[in-house]
Amino acid sequence: MRELVDTVSDLSKFSKEKMEDQNAQVKILELNNLVKSLQENLALIEAENQVLRKHISASSLKQNSDGNSTSQLSAQDHKEGIEALIDCVVHRVGIVAGKSVVALTIYKCLLNWKCFEAEKTCVFDRLLQMFDSASKGFGASTTNGVMAHRVEAKYPALLFKLQLTTLVETMYTVTRENLKKDLTPLLSLAIQAPRAAKASLVRGQSFKTSDSPRKSFSDARFANSIPESPRKSFSDARTISFKNSMQESHWKSITDNLSDSYVILQENGIPAVLIERMMCQIFSFINIQLFNSILLRRECCTFSNGEYLKYGLSELQAWCEKLEEQHIGSAWDKLEHINQATAFLVTLQKFKISYEDLTQNICSALNVQQLYRICTQYWDDKYNSQTVSPNVLNNMRTLMTDETSDVDSSDFLLDDDTSIPFTLFEIYNAVEDKEFSQFTIPKEILDISALKLSQP
Repeated sequence: MRELVDTVSDLSKFSKEKMEDQNAQVKILELNNLVKSLQENLALIEAENQVLRKHISASSLKQNSDGNSTSQLSAQDHKEGIEALIDCVVHRVGIVAGKSVVALTIYKCLLNWKCFEAEKTCVFDRLLQMFDSASKGFGASTTNGVMAHRVEAKYPALLFKLQLTTLVETMYTVTRENLKKDLTPLLSLAIQAPRAAKASLVRGQSFKTSDSPRKSFSDARFANSIPESPRKSFSDARTISFKNSMQESHWKSITDNLSDSYVILQENGIPAVLIERMMCQIFSFINIQLFNSILLRRECCTFSNGEYLKYGLSELQAWCEKLEEQHIGSAWDKLEHINQATAFLVTLQKFKISYEDLTQNICSALNVQQLYRICTQYWDDKYNSQTVSPNVLNNMRTLMTDETSDVDSSDFLLDDDTSIPFTLFEIYNAVEDKEFSQFTIPKEILDISALKLSQP
């Protein structure tokens, strides 16, 4: 591990000396972040090794002072306990009051059996085999990733922690990608206003303003599990209603999908910090899909489509407000690009917009290539108005260098974030001891004598 940190650090220094272009600077930043992460992990591993050495030394002295008959008896009890634990986890426990009885039972058993202090034990391997079998049913196999750490770890408890870390990261990734897969067809349907709606706009008809209060989510469990928010909606009094249109159902399907996913994560005892990070990445994915569609499809870069997107985004913001920030963090902020692009599409008299107003107030998050693409693709299918003035377009052309002036390249597109957005430190800090100190293990588990459990 130490050699790997040094190698990456040397590569980072070499890159700084030899490369000056923008892509190299991005790579250097990534390498620096990797070095920092590796150094933190190395420090944690070294600290844990010291603790484990002390425990192992103490445990060895105690075992040497015991008789052989006691050791044999303990081994037999230990084997029976492992079998009872595996049977218990597979058939008897689950989620109670939002807490994982599985995790708590395993942890208490491992503590009572002093497995974290042992120099050698098979219980960790048995548990990992069980976890891997369950993950295959979920749609992912973690064996290769989990077992890859075997050559790096010297102590069973440390190895088990590394394996569990890989398992958590793998399951998080699988869950996130499945959510994206479910949302993709809905987003492709919701990106463009229906033709019937466009036709009515061309004839000069406006969408009606909704006078009725916003309805709650259809899932009663979800509606009852989160508080109402007093904050104002993204849309103002001119919010488009799109009532009785097919496209309204597409946006509702998106919010319903988010609601169902959120409830499932909560009901399965997923820590709040993981739910928050996952929702932020899902909203980032929504932002990318919608924004890139505007950049690539001229039929989406219209005034009426901007009105429709504004309606859809107001529905997404209402969904975020329903949960409030403590539930999903800054998920709404991840829609910055599509929000600003939509604001531009629905702005009247674009030819009067100055370059400063466009870049500093309306679309501050967009780079010049993205702005140029939207401005040149835009067409008004409602009022037949023009895009920004030639002066504004000339300013953009002037600022774009020769390397980035090719507006037909894909450099202006947003990239999907597939990283793991959390660390073990964050999970440790987010889970408070009091959440489990008062949690009661079910009596049927306590009655299994081989587990040797007792309520505190």
